[in-house]
Amino acid sequence: AGLMLGGCASQAQQTTANPADPWEPFNRRVFAFNDALDRYALKPVAQGYDTITPDPVQTGVGNFFTNLGEIRTITNSVLQWKWANAGVASKRFLINSTLGLGGLLDPATELGWTAREEDFGQTLATWGVGEGPFVVLPVFGGRTLRHAGGMPADWYTDPMTYVEDDAVRYGARGLELVNYRASVLD
Repeated sequence: AGLMLGGCASQAQQTTANPADPWEPFNRRVFAFNDALDRYALKPVAQGYDTITPDPVQTGVGNFFTNLGEIRTITNSVLQWKWANAGVASKRFLINSTLGLGGLLDPATELGWTAREEDFGQTLATWGVGEGPFVVLPVFGGRTLRHAGGMPADWYTDPMTYVEDDAVRYGARGLELVNYRASVLD
């Protein structure tokens, strides 16, 4: 049995690309980078944030960034001719921005208007663009090439892109990332 297992171990490595993941060597290296970044930096920061930040504050921060995301949803819903979802997202944004104290609270959900996120990757799919291969991006993680190609358009529909003060913009992006990572610690 030992000789047979030894023979299996000596088989040559697969040299052809996996058709389901043609960029597998690149994806594995980027995944390893992302994993190390998360393990040694992002997760410890998120754990500290989770420890010192009360749950209602974390919920408010998440609500704030989700509320800003409604603008992306409105834009992409219109581009996909999903008028009902564009209307719901518009109502959610208006209600949460006013009655929800700038988006810190989410009264729109309590009123029955649930969020249905849309992004430019979904818009490209509606327009007939194929998925393309799977790619793992630094920090952003895995997605299809179509979804990755839609990310720049999503950045332009994000209000944080237009904050002129670099310290405020980068601080807000960092807070959004750490708050999200803390929300998925379990």
